[in-house]
Amino acid sequence: MGDSKVRKGKFGEEIARQFLLSLGYEIITSNFRTRIGEIDIIAKDKGDFVFVEVKMREDVDKWGLPAEAVTSKKREKMKEVALLYLQKQGVGEAGMRFEVVEVLPKLRKARLIRDLF
Repeated sequence: MGDSKVRKGKFGEEIARQFLLSLGYEIITSNFRTRIGEIDIIAKDKGDFVFVEVKMREDVDKWGLPAEAVTSKKREKMKEVALLYLQKQGVGEAGMRFEVVEVLPKLRKARLIRDLF
């Protein structure tokens, strides 16, 4: 992955973290990696574990909304990684959600899509 892409990804994730904090989420960890895949942000909100995918697009007219990039394959990987995380923490599956934070830098805004699946 190119240095510029990594830098943009970190920038988008930092915006997403600050946005989630402003909504009252507690950030537990970022970039939780396993052999299966990665979850960008793991947070807690109202007692639920929230597994967050961060997607950033600079040109929505050309590429579409960021959340459209969260494919069914990505959702399945997120579920698998989330279950590994909860297992590692010794916690059951109750109270878990999957969400997306769309970062639109040109518009200087972020948007939360709750309960993605």
